[in-house]
Amino acid sequence: MKMKKLLSICLSIVLLLTIVATGIVSAKGDIPDFDEAKPYIMATSEPVKAGDIAKVTFTIGNNPNFWGINQSYKFDTSVLSFVTGETNEYGTFPKYDKGKDFTNSLISPINDKGEFTFIYTEIFDDKEIKSNKLNGELFSIYLKVADDAAPGSYLIEMIDYSPENYLSLAGKPVEFTFNQPKVEVFDPALTTTTTTESTQSNSTTTEPTAKPIESNTVPTQSTTEATKNPSPQDPGASDTFTTQPTVKPDEPIGPTVCVHTTVIKNFKKATYFAKGYSGDEVCIKCDNTVKGSVIAKLTLKTPKFKVTKGKKQFKVKYTKVKDATKFQVRYRIKGKWKIKTFKAKKNVTKIIKKLKKGNYKVQVRAMITKGKLKAYSKWAKAKKVKVK
Repeated sequence: MKMKKLLSICLSIVLLLTIVATGIVSAKGDIPDFDEAKPYIMATSEPVKAGDIAKVTFTIGNNPNFWGINQSYKFDTSVLSFVTGETNEYGTFPKYDKGKDFTNSLISPINDKGEFTFIYTEIFDDKEIKSNKLNGELFSIYLKVADDAAPGSYLIEMIDYSPENYLSLAGKPVEFTFNQPKVEVFDPALTTTTTTESTQSNSTTTEPTAKPIESNTVPTQSTTEATKNPSPQDPGASDTFTTQPTVKPDEPIGPTVCVHTTVIKNFKKATYFAKGYSGDEVCIKCDNTVKGSVIAKLTLKTPKFKVTKGKKQFKVKYTKVKDATKFQVRYRIKGKWKIKTFKAKKNVTKIIKKLKKGNYKVQVRAMITKGKLKAYSKWAKAKKVKVK
């Protein structure tokens, strides 16, 4: 068990270092063709219009019991771009959803080449190491389609396939098959097929046809008969015929249910200064809309700190907080608080001088600024210090 744990730790470190460095494994081989009867990783995406956001979901099936996955892709940055998510010291990361059973995963920071790496490693504890036998959604990414994108299929190409990127708990390659991830962009100006008949030529013409739209329709047996518009001799007459279904009285028409194809609209990223919005899911076929929800503002972590007494002064040492640009220290014996503000630096020890003797209460909080905007963490719990 110790040897297995050591192997697990080593493999985990290698994979995590890869993603932090946004490195792409270069050992590309022939990608096994998709076969739903074999272990597979499949990507799917609903059709979208130019300017919309496409959600691409990667799913695993017939899982042969893997421990770690490391796979990289690239896409055309002139057509597709990542919807941004978190930003930290390693860079800006794409917005993505972790699969319910695959939360121990990472995606590399965004680069300007349209490349990204997905990594999953199975977690372990002191008692046992568990490899993964689950099926379902691995992760989803969100890609913005350029406003001027032409209709067509845009490939998300795997660029690093190697069996060694898919490992079992024993460190042996696990074989998967794959499909070709892509984003389908359609032209909403195109219409479904319609037929018109001329009274003079009796010819049939067909309008341009958009990407097929799926629907669940209860089948009915019906015949059609031509219903003629007013004759050319009549005022305001038309030369076209329209066909209407004639249904037998004992054969009612069943309901038509749209199989929704949705895109995300109105997505807004939450910041430290403003709330965000998860976006509305809008069906491109019937305009059915599922409203999103408000995303709470980001909050700075409350710093931990220590305070040390001194002669006419005290020393405060506090922990660094992610994204904080400044820190504030406030103190008092009684009455109003006095506040001192410091820039966030590696040196997080500050000395408050020229103080009167007495017992002080001291608190610390983190702060972030952007132009005139300001946001704060909660004040840390007050600590007492005696100044001599």
